[in-house]
Parts: sequence; C-alpha cells; structure tokens
Amino acid sequence: MDFYFSTESEIRVELGQRLAKLRIAKSLTQSELALKAGVGIATLQRFEQGEGATLSTFIRLITALGAIQELDILAQTKDVTINALEQYHALKDRKRVAKKKS
Repeated sequence: MDFYFSTESEIRVELGQRLAKLRIAKSLTQSELALKAGVGIATLQRFEQGEGATLSTFIRLITALGAIQELDILAQTKDVTINALEQYHALKDRKRVAKKKS
C-alpha cells in the first residue's frame, strides 16, 4: 500500500489488517493477543477492523506480537556533523556569475 496517497481511515484499515495477519501468522487468537498485550478484546477487534486505537494500545499490541523492532524506521534520526552543517550553510551563500565585458 502506498501510504503517501492514502487517507487516515485507509491507513487505519491497512494497519489493522496487517496486525491481524501478523497475529494469525503467530497462531494467536484475538483473546490470547488481547490478554498478552493487556488490552480489552473489543479494543483489539476495533483496531483490526480499522477503527483505530490509541498510540499506547498500538505499541502494546505490536510489542506483544514481538514486532516492536518494526518501528525502528520511524524513530531513525540522522547524525548531523559539523562538516554537514558547514556544507549546508556554504550552499546558502549567493554566488553571482561574472558580467561579460563589452
């Protein structure tokens, strides 16, 4: 799914479906996952149906499924070095083309 062109509700549905597939792949019932994650079964069902949940609930569910490492891509930060900053600021300096002599 291309999330770039998706609406919020489409993303919720997709995340719910992916979570359900992961749960099934790990041979867990909704009751087992809800218990393991410490959430209500109705909360899990709503999430899997694309109705959304809190961030806390989402984190509990993916942690219980052993998939928390999948969030690494969201939390990545780029290391900024002095050289990179100097190069960035050097690009901001205006440079003019020399005028042709007539």
